[in-house]
Amino acid sequence: MKDIILPGPEGVRIIPGGSGIFQMANLSEAKLKQVVSELGKLDGECEVMIVDTGAGIANNVLSFALAADDIIVLTTPEPTSLTDAYGIIKTAAAREARGKYHLVVNRASSEAQGIMVGQKLKSVCERFLGVEINVLGSVLEDRSVHSAVMQQEALVLHAPNSAAARDIRGIAGRLCDQVGTQTTQPIGVKGFFRSIANLWKQ
Repeated sequence: MKDIILPGPEGVRIIPGGSGIFQMANLSEAKLKQVVSELGKLDGECEVMIVDTGAGIANNVLSFALAADDIIVLTTPEPTSLTDAYGIIKTAAAREARGKYHLVVNRASSEAQGIMVGQKLKSVCERFLGVEINVLGSVLEDRSVHSAVMQQEALVLHAPNSAAARDIRGIAGRLCDQVGTQTTQPIGVKGFFRSIANLWKQ
């Protein structure tokens, strides 16, 4: 594990997607057990683990969502993005995902648009899927994001007073407050990857 973990800012540690985590589904059962055991060494090493699966509902992406304590769905106001967001929620719900669903609207043109889009998708999911969605908030379209990407820096460090950085801090705070009040028992890093391995064997 120490060979693929990269140090990030403020104590954040990163395992890049190129390290092969998403290719675990192609391993033999013996190798998969070995990798899960190695990943289990992260238990107790971190308070929170975030897996950025990217877009789509491929099996390896869906399995991470099914095993997670919390599923944070990111969308933009564009119709195609909203359709994709609804699709992953629908598919995860049909597979009885264990986690709570959260929604973030990215690149909103205004706070009002972010609220409207979030509430509309929440209403559709609750009405047609019977799934409760917690809308965490929205992130405004902000030129500072492009600047941070070009400088290869985290936005909240590159432009801490930008509108998008303020939105992100607010969303993070609300998520942390809600995770702290959950009644379900977190399964830990090893339990998380063991659940994924079991899903891949089905």
